[in-house]
Amino acid sequence: GKLVFLALPSASPGGAITTYKHIEGDTFRRLRDDNELGETVIFERNEDGEVIRYKSHGNFYQKMNKG
Repeated sequence: GKLVFLALPSASPGGAITTYKHIEGDTFRRLRDDNELGETVIFERNEDGEVIRYKSHGNFYQKMNKG
């Protein structure tokens, strides 16, 4: 029921982790230090059901493909 984001590069990877709680479908909310819910992250899928990007703070972030 949780999702973890890791911001890279980071001199302190443990401090660069952000945890999100699953709300429903492809929607997650950040868990703040006081366990209250913070901002929303919504994943978007293509017609095949694959995640192609996510939206956070009104900005879209494209999925990076191997290659």
